[in-house]
Amino acid sequence: MRFLYPSIDDDAYPPLGTPVAITPDGYRSDPMTGTLCRVDARDLSIRGEDPWLGEIVVHLPWIGYTVRPAAPAPRRLLLSAA
Repeated sequence: MRFLYPSIDDDAYPPLGTPVAITPDGYRSDPMTGTLCRVDARDLSIRGEDPWLGEIVVHLPWIGYTVRPAAPAPRRLLLSAA
């Protein structure tokens, strides 16, 4: 698979493979947690596990979200329907 934008190594983000918690800026929400697996010029991707879907990768724009290292946890991506 070829990507339009290559993955970048940006010091502003934790290293790839790090467990992270991502929260949107501007409103309060429960953080999504997973493993940071890709950061490129437009978005970032986290890998996690959903009980119904299995292993998934969620892509988010990096503008408008705060990414912080999370405590090591089971490979589970928490999605809330709030």
